[in-house]
Amino acid sequence: MIKKLFSLILILSTIAYGGLPPTTSKDSTDTSNITTFNYNFTNYPGTHSGTSFTLGLPTALSGLVTVGTISTGVWNATPNFAYNFITSGATLTTPSTISANSVIKFTLIGGGGAGAGVTATANLKGSGGGAGGVCIVYLNGLTASTGYTIAIGSAGAGSSGATGTSGGNTTLTVGATTYTANGGVHGAIGPSVQGGAGGTTSNCTIGITGQQGGAVLASATTSLDGAGGYGMYGPGGAAVENTIGTSPGNPATGFGGGGGGAFAGSGGAVGPGGNGSAGAILEESFN
Repeated sequence: MIKKLFSLILILSTIAYGGLPPTTSKDSTDTSNITTFNYNFTNYPGTHSGTSFTLGLPTALSGLVTVGTISTGVWNATPNFAYNFITSGATLTTPSTISANSVIKFTLIGGGGAGAGVTATANLKGSGGGAGGVCIVYLNGLTASTGYTIAIGSAGAGSSGATGTSGGNTTLTVGATTYTANGGVHGAIGPSVQGGAGGTTSNCTIGITGQQGGAVLASATTSLDGAGGYGMYGPGGAAVENTIGTSPGNPATGFGGGGGGAFAGSGGAVGPGGNGSAGAILEESFN
């Protein structure tokens, strides 16, 4: 138990000082039980009594880790973690439990673009809409129970005989900085066209461009339209296979996926593209 105790103190001291603690210590081969433990780490506030003690953390780590008690070799600290998944609204309110040292992770998901519809032309196809971008941001220094301006990207809407609309942008504004996950672009109509581009990002700690929507080919033997781009939090609309009648595009599911394109078989009737799926924001706080 004592070896485990010294190991934990050594690890915490190494984090705070970048090396060994400012005292002399060594492992002992003595396995006898002890009833008291004395420590002399002046930068670690805490108390001890007998075989149990409470160990505080230095200023460099305060607010990032929940301090607990070591008793008979067991660390009983309780992590403080909260999350909020936001799919609507114009304001994000921070948790009441955070401090200025708390680290908050925001994952912004742009809306997915719609798949293209088709006009009344035999064997015409629509390409898939692009998936929304994903912007991951780590921030600290935010104020508890405070509202910050956001926007949730709308889903691209499929349309009969037209390309439909692109997905909306998801944003978070903190001070003078706006973090953005752009929406995916709608698909296109034609015998041989590329899918809509995936959404881009800006001002992110980690920025991930959305997947491009599926293309369609001019080959007369190809009976598939373009699938929607897959988002990190939801798949795009699946491709449609058809050789006779007109089939509408499949919608995306989840968040940030692109809609699938429509397919006009030999009948050549008008058909709508599939809807993309809307964006969202995932807020995760660690304190």
